[in-house]
Amino acid sequence: MTFQSDKGDRDYDYKKKKKSRSAFKVKLKFAYIDWKLNDMLVLTLGKRKLPYSRISLTSSSRQLLIERPYSTETAKKWLGDYDGNQIMLHGKIGGGILRYTASLSDGGFIEEEQKAGGEVRSNVRLGNFYAFRVEFSPPGFVEKKKDDTGIGESNKGNIISLGFSYARNSNFDVDTNNDTSDGYEIVREVGTVLGADIFGRFFLGSGILTVLGEYVSMEYYKLGKKEKGWYVQSGYMFNTGIGNIEPAFRYEQFNYRNNNDKKIITVGVNHYIKSHRVKWAYNLLKVDNPATDPDQTIHQIQAQFYF
Repeated sequence: MTFQSDKGDRDYDYKKKKKSRSAFKVKLKFAYIDWKLNDMLVLTLGKRKLPYSRISLTSSSRQLLIERPYSTETAKKWLGDYDGNQIMLHGKIGGGILRYTASLSDGGFIEEEQKAGGEVRSNVRLGNFYAFRVEFSPPGFVEKKKDDTGIGESNKGNIISLGFSYARNSNFDVDTNNDTSDGYEIVREVGTVLGADIFGRFFLGSGILTVLGEYVSMEYYKLGKKEKGWYVQSGYMFNTGIGNIEPAFRYEQFNYRNNNDKKIITVGVNHYIKSHRVKWAYNLLKVDNPATDPDQTIHQIQAQFYF
């Protein structure tokens, strides 16, 4: 069981390009139980991450860069709360060569977000929402735990992981003018998220190279709304007398709002003093917005301590 809280005020939200204020609150983020029959079959009941987007499934404590990509953060909210109530089956075959996750939910949580551009009403019923993800690693390159950095956590050798995911919410209504007195204009809307990703971690020279690429596509069918994006990122970690240093880079392109393109270049460095437990990072972002919006330059710094 995990609870989460955040500060009430955020000085500036660069994604929304404005100051962001919200009431301070503590919420239940994860609460679930596992029943493990064997490695190939595990049943999970409760509230946890939905099985799509590799970088979103990876813990924020093991990210290569401070923030996740713009496109995958949008995909997380496309169908509602990413930390959904669900029945999940998951497991691994052949010692992890093939890994799978399949989830079933009632889809009720989509009303917490209004990505559809209007007030949303969920038609709650088990089976309205489903998602699945499969991952494949060649023999000898199996990933034991998701970690997008050179640290690798439980992963001691070279790794290759290829993933595919799909999620669908098939029964919700949208009031496009936010006036429910005249009914909902879009009835039984269907929303989907489709994604593919590839990750590699390799010992190279005196350091460790990581490379991750991911593509994600989102759609509301009756509204005729589509968004898609992709990114590629890489880092190279090497040891120094003051800990491990890891320069990192990401290029992202996101197509949204009537085929407008947002391009984001991120460069940064991680300094691991004691693995992920004690580290700090600096990132510089150059955001190339569509012609109607000004471009942005963002500096970010973050320190992490956990035990």
